[in-house]
Amino acid sequence: MGTAWRVIVVANPKADTLQEAIEDRLTELESTLSHWDQNSEVSRFNQAAAKQQTSQSISNDLAAVIEKGLEISLVTKGAFNITLGNEISARGFGPNTPKNDSNLASRRPSHEVLVLEPNSILRSLQPGVSIDLSAIAKGYAVAEISALLTRSGFPTTSSKSAAKSMAGEQRPTVQIGVLAFANPAPAQSPKSRIASISIQLVKP
Repeated sequence: MGTAWRVIVVANPKADTLQEAIEDRLTELESTLSHWDQNSEVSRFNQAAAKQQTSQSISNDLAAVIEKGLEISLVTKGAFNITLGNEISARGFGPNTPKNDSNLASRRPSHEVLVLEPNSILRSLQPGVSIDLSAIAKGYAVAEISALLTRSGFPTTSSKSAAKSMAGEQRPTVQIGVLAFANPAPAQSPKSRIASISIQLVKP
């Protein structure tokens, strides 16, 4: 998703078992939500929707993010738009650059060009729809990793709470943060644009 992840865990015998579980979940989310991965679920939908209206059954993760994105699009009257993929790429902030702007259907609000139907069926209403979940997928991923850590017995904290804890208050068990990179250089390898995960152990 064009970002780096960092999870800090207070020294704990169970911490050694976390990294594989976190990496597996992140890999799953990357292969579902990232338009930087040409084989991801959202990329496959974009490819199908490029030249025609399309309808596909989608995963629970993608459906959850799309549903929230469409909800925010409606509430903000289109100010928040998850179908700006072509528009963003045309300005150099995406993995592909359209040959022309004839298919920039994304200029319409996303809730006007995408419909999430019952049973997680996603339908585009016109050709040229290109989904870019960059503004919402990372937050969803953080929430999912936070839930995973909580289920594993590691309560999590926000970055604001973490700052207070490091200043002298009770140290949190786990700190999660996201660092975003704008406009990855085309010369970068695909690997450098894929989310990575590390666990840092700190003494309580």
